[in-house]
Amino acid sequence: MKLRDLLDLMGRGEKKKERVETAQELAIGMGIVATASAALGIMCTSTHGKETGKVMKRKAINTVEAVKDTAQEIAGTVKDSSTHAQQKACHVIKDIHGKTEDVRTDIQDGFHEIAHDVQKTAKIVSNDFDKFAR
Repeated sequence: MKLRDLLDLMGRGEKKKERVETAQELAIGMGIVATASAALGIMCTSTHGKETGKVMKRKAINTVEAVKDTAQEIAGTVKDSSTHAQQKACHVIKDIHGKTEDVRTDIQDGFHEIAHDVQKTAKIVSNDFDKFAR
């Protein structure tokens, strides 16, 4: 059952990776759209000269800042997700190791009990055989 949990965890990691890639593509798309919108706005505006330059500079700075903020958010999400997945995997591995040790101990205990029962049975059979032989 714990192996299934580990596989599920890995599947969630893949899904998380896909969501992060989608978010990155979205951020890139937003940057492209913002740039195209700024260019279109400049072309359609009635302002000229220095004023147009200021508008372009302000829009470019805003776009760069928005893309930078989105990229930082995505990087934080990826880091948090990978840390969480690593911790879950470690817990699953420790749990499996503990269960393996429990099974090993149970097998050893069972072996000793069986060996004791075989010796006891052999002794009984030997005694019964001695009684018949007399």
